[in-house]
Amino acid sequence: AACMAVSGPAAVFAAEDLAGGEAVASEAVAEDAATEEAFAKEAVTEEAAAAEVTVGDDFSIEGFDAPYLDPLAPAHPLSESGEKLVGAGEDSEETPSVTVSNTQEFLAAFKNFMVQRQTPFEIIISANLSMANAQNELNALVAEIQRAIDEDAVAHTGNPCEGDYLRYHRGGYVPDVNPISINPDLTTQTVAVTVSAKFALDYYSTAEQEQAVTERLAEVMDELDLAGKSDYEKVKAIHDFICRNNSYDYGHFGDESYVTQFSAYGALIDGASVCQGYANLFYRMCLMAGVDARIVGGTAGNGEGSGPHAWNIVKIGDKYYFVDVTWDDPAVEGDPDYFNEDYFLKGWESFGDHELDEEYLTDAFAEAYPISYEDYERSYYDDYTDEEPSFVKASLLLGGQIGVNFFLKLPEIEGCDYEDSYMEFIVNGDAANAEVDAFDPESLSSDRRLFGFTCHVNSIQMADPIKAVFHYAANETEMTVELDDYTVEDYIVNLQNAEDVSVEAVGLAQALANYGYHAQLYLSDVRGWALGGADSKHVPVTCNTVDGFADEEIQEIATLLAPGSLIWARSSDMKKITFSLALDSNVSIHVFFEPVEGYDGDFTATVNGVESGAIKRTKGRYRIAIDGIDAGRLGDPYTIIATTTAGTTEMWISALDYVGACLQVSQNQLEKNALAAIYEYHKAAQAYNMSLPIPS
Repeated sequence: AACMAVSGPAAVFAAEDLAGGEAVASEAVAEDAATEEAFAKEAVTEEAAAAEVTVGDDFSIEGFDAPYLDPLAPAHPLSESGEKLVGAGEDSEETPSVTVSNTQEFLAAFKNFMVQRQTPFEIIISANLSMANAQNELNALVAEIQRAIDEDAVAHTGNPCEGDYLRYHRGGYVPDVNPISINPDLTTQTVAVTVSAKFALDYYSTAEQEQAVTERLAEVMDELDLAGKSDYEKVKAIHDFICRNNSYDYGHFGDESYVTQFSAYGALIDGASVCQGYANLFYRMCLMAGVDARIVGGTAGNGEGSGPHAWNIVKIGDKYYFVDVTWDDPAVEGDPDYFNEDYFLKGWESFGDHELDEEYLTDAFAEAYPISYEDYERSYYDDYTDEEPSFVKASLLLGGQIGVNFFLKLPEIEGCDYEDSYMEFIVNGDAANAEVDAFDPESLSSDRRLFGFTCHVNSIQMADPIKAVFHYAANETEMTVELDDYTVEDYIVNLQNAEDVSVEAVGLAQALANYGYHAQLYLSDVRGWALGGADSKHVPVTCNTVDGFADEEIQEIATLLAPGSLIWARSSDMKKITFSLALDSNVSIHVFFEPVEGYDGDFTATVNGVESGAIKRTKGRYRIAIDGIDAGRLGDPYTIIATTTAGTTEMWISALDYVGACLQVSQNQLEKNALAAIYEYHKAAQAYNMSLPIPS
């Protein structure tokens, strides 16, 4: 009997694609000496406590009167004059107040006031401090509040109205942080302090203006119709819209009291802003469209000097690219709609006339927002305006299974949501056994721009043509798109001839081709079917194959894989135990238990301690299948314990144990070549897997 068996394609899915300014901190005044003196005046002792001594006016904690703080990092700072900022709205007649119990609640309240463009406002927070270190603990609390304001309140969250949008719409502010209630507790030696934090903020837009922006953007995003489009198309449409509908506000240039020029309101509603308005609007629209972006600041120069500037980075695929909408929208007399793409999706290499502030040059920022060195190269599948789905590329499954990923553009089509669509794979014309892979919105190419479907094949089908038929419905009409005659071998050849492919990937592709070649030769011999010619059952694998393995190579592998005793204990109910490998997209181990004649008792089994549900009785034997073993894990051991009336049968097996056992006894050169090719495929898969980056 043949040592190996081949089953049909598996339905297991596993796809792997080849292929600026400076923050000014508050200086809290810590009067440690005064605090120590206050504690000295009222020495708290057990006798004093027993005499019900009251700590009164002599106990004090200093407050914090902080000066006006400059804006966090706008392109144009506000002045410190008392003049009213044009466009910033009127101060509230009443100061709204909210009480919180911790710094997290403080942060949420502070951010909410900013989103509502409220000024002034008050946040009250309570804290329990130790009497011995009350002043220092209060200092630390105020420092944490200050840090939360300067960092967390404007941290990038992906919310279009938060993060950089708040940071670059917020001007300077005046904090006033003071204790309003101090209650010492002599019993616990603690003091409960209630702190009032009042803030007067300058904004570049009012609540009414932000409401107008929100309403107008709802209309604009509907008009742009970005749903279903690629990230490139979304970013390009937003870039072009801003260039066409906004102009640089030379009319207020240098007038820092007119703050609307720094806002998204100026860019969207007034149609006139400076760089900060351009960047704010681009940031908000990109996040609304589901594309990550940031506002960055620094200096930029055009050969005639440099100055403060703001622009954006935006994510396409797995990299970020620079976009300077302001500089792509030059003033051209008589042609307000003119713009260019000189600063659109650029990398470090071509962005030398812009210099980022230091905060954007840190290792932490680079890790969180990896900016491409090279400019973005638009490819034809960035255009999702097609009227029907289309095949774009394919990639080989590597490292475990055998198969091909097919990637499609699935453009937005009226009356079609792809929910019930699927791919039908017909291998070598066998429509009766076609494999089906349903649409999965999470199955995407590595750049997340194409939708993937996977066809699995077994070892002897690598040169068999695959016909891929995509089925979908549009307006209740069944539609199909087809791709004919693609093979695993096609991709292996392309991979071997490609540039910038790792040595491990090429080695694995070669080992995979050699594996299929020798499996075909052996199985066609033992099964008696034709290989090649008009009556061929399968198309012969021909790419970069090794004709055979030398005797010394096979003996070396046989010695290396020589198994010990596979069966540790056998119950008297078991007459015979045999094995086979199923060479599917993965490899499967099949173990056959043949009981003594007339046995009609129970049969149960565990694999690695887990009850096996893969027990099948056929031809008087019980079969246990260990399915889906990836090529790189053919040496993984499996402990099988089978239980019958007379007791247990215990054994230990791996796919490579089986290969080694067969090599020890085989007299068939074709079989030995195929077994050696399986081992070489395993080693190549291990090397490839080891070369992959470790997931973070």
